[in-house]
Amino acid sequence: MKPRDGVIAKMVGSEMVLLDYDRGIYYGLNPVGARMWQLMAEGATMEQIVEVLAGEYDVAAATLTGDLAALLRDLEAKELVQAAD
Repeated sequence: MKPRDGVIAKMVGSEMVLLDYDRGIYYGLNPVGARMWQLMAEGATMEQIVEVLAGEYDVAAATLTGDLAALLRDLEAKELVQAAD
């Protein structure tokens, strides 16, 4: 997955705000979600994202995988991400 074209991401403090002006959607990400978005925008795979975040945060990879999958499903439902090429 990758950020959908047209979605604007801005850091606000330690969190990230996603804006889709075309559809009027505002979505806030906590610091972990913001880091996932940054890595996804750079083209990282979900496996790479889990590896990086597990090294940056004190969390088990299995927990992280589940949490990121849930976040990704929510982002997909709101059409803020799209399939990677």
